[in-house]
Parts: sequence; structure tokens; C-alpha cells
Amino acid sequence: SDVCSSDLVLDLRLLRPRSLFGNAALTTLLYALSHYAVPLLVSLDLQLVRGRSAVVAGLVLVVQPLAMAGLTPIFGRAFDRAGSRVLVPGGLAAAAVALGGLALLAESGPLIAVALCLGLLGAGMSAFSTPNEAAALGALPADRFATAGAILAAARNTGQFLSLAILGVVAASHLDRAGQRALLLRGASHATLTGFGSGLRPALLAAAAASAVGALVAFARPRSS
Repeated sequence: SDVCSSDLVLDLRLLRPRSLFGNAALTTLLYALSHYAVPLLVSLDLQLVRGRSAVVAGLVLVVQPLAMAGLTPIFGRAFDRAGSRVLVPGGLAAAAVALGGLALLAESGPLIAVALCLGLLGAGMSAFSTPNEAAALGALPADRFATAGAILAAARNTGQFLSLAILGVVAASHLDRAGQRALLLRGASHATLTGFGSGLRPALLAAAAASAVGALVAFARPRSS
């Protein structure tokens, strides 16, 4: 006998590329891939390559979550008025610009400029995250919310793992195996730190590219969102 779609463990029709929910799941993955490893990479840049203290690095990095915390309620209200079609691709585009800026500033850019780019990244993330999830769930009946939430969480977690793996590999691509082991040791050699710095810029550019692709994908979502 036929099985009703509501009885399936995972209804793959939810992930149709042209559906709003499928689009939201894909953009969630790209969003997580583009940003999750960035604070770690920037922290290593500030402390290892530039020789700044952990306190200074923390003060620079905290700008991103502060921007998210301050702007998320504002973008939530904006979603109530205008939907996700502008906010979601706009947030990802802003994140792409911020990540590109961080790439240009890697190794030697002014700390204030790094902090401003992190603030823009936080703003882009807040413009994306709540409107994207709200639009995705709003496109489905209430009895699908649990499954939909699990799919979005899986997409987000997969993107985070890929972010650490891919961006980490790119950042370490100029290091040999001994250099990779020595990177986090106190007193790592100048050659090791230079090698990591050389890989940092392409890693951040790869993150910017993932965010830009996400913005294009999000812009193609159904107009009803």
C-alpha cells in the first residue's frame, strides 16, 4: 500500500531545489561553511602571526557577536514587515564583503579595520539567520516543524564541520607536516608563522566565495518568501 508522506521519516520533497525550504536549507549550509571557522582563523592571525595578546584578540573578536546580539531583533522586525527575500541574500552579501575585507587585512591590516569587518560579518549573519529560518518554517505546515528544524540543524552542523575542515586545510596548505604540528606551540618558527599567514588569505577568500554563492542561491528563492 502507499505510504503517506507524513509517515515518512524524511520527506525528501521538502528539499526540492526550487522550494523555499530546500533553498533555505542549502543557504544555511553555505552560511555555516563560510563563517564558522573564521573566528578561529582570525584569532590565530592576531595572536600567532601578529603577536598580539589573547586579551587584544578577544576584544577584536567580540565585536562580531556584539553586532549580532544588537542587530538580530532589528532584523527580526524587518522580516515581519518585508520577508526574507531581501534580508537573506543581503545578509550573505554583506558577510561576503566582510570576509573579503578580512582576507585583504590578513597578517598586517589595522586592528580597527579588522574589528569593523567582524562587525559587518556579525551584521550580515544576523540579517541572514533569523529571517532565513523563520521563512523556511513559515513555508511548511505545523506538523512538519520538527522535521524541518532537524534538517536545518543538520545543514548548519554539516556546514560547520566543512568550514573547519576546508578552511583549515586551505589555511595550512603552505605548511609541511612538521609545520602543522608546530603551529600552535609556543615559539613556533618564523617560517611556520609565515607559511600560515600565506594560507590565511586564500582561506578567507574561500569563505567569502561560499558566502557570495549563498547570496546568489538565496536571491533565487521563490518570491512568496
